[in-house]
Amino acid sequence: MSSPRISVIIPTYNGEKTIAEAIASVRGEGDDIEVVVVNDGSTDRTVDILASISGITVVHQQNAGPSVARNTGLDHATGSRIAFLDDDDLAMENRLATLSVMLDDEPSALVALGRSVFRVENEEESRPPEPLLMYHLGAALFRREYFERFGRFDPALRTSQDIDLFLRGLDAGERFAVTSKLVQTIRRNGENTTAGRSLRDLGFMSVLKRSLDRRRGATP
Repeated sequence: MSSPRISVIIPTYNGEKTIAEAIASVRGEGDDIEVVVVNDGSTDRTVDILASISGITVVHQQNAGPSVARNTGLDHATGSRIAFLDDDDLAMENRLATLSVMLDDEPSALVALGRSVFRVENEEESRPPEPLLMYHLGAALFRREYFERFGRFDPALRTSQDIDLFLRGLDAGERFAVTSKLVQTIRRNGENTTAGRSLRDLGFMSVLKRSLDRRRGATP
């Protein structure tokens, strides 16, 4: 029996400094992985860099934000299992192998989650999981059924859209398969979209309010 096909979706906007390395890290996860890169209206050299990389699917769209870009990636992905990576992060070599085994071992789980290591100014610091914020998109592997059951990324959210996606499943009682193993490197260089922004600025409080409303039965 062959292994389920895995698609890795990478949205990018002006990622000329890091996109090639991000793609290379995904390539290191195996030869049979489908890589779908969504160029979200980049204005730098990202388009030229993507054109120089063979063996990947590249989709171009006008700038619409990461939620729309990831949804576009879902439209073009063919895998029954879906992973994501930000254009400035790195997948560890064992990421998909580790998470795939977890889904194989737990057929009822629609999501497998690992831990991330943060690299700040070329120094790596492992941070233990924290409530809610431990759910990093690049550390997860989804069965496609998750999106069919709980929906896709909310286009209205430019930030915290990943937390919103996870919470929709958790609020409905979905159980995630979780491991303490490290599966991705999150780079913090001061230029990240979320750098220096508070939880309120990142829309986290709004996303949490949605979650509380769902749990109280105020929304579907």
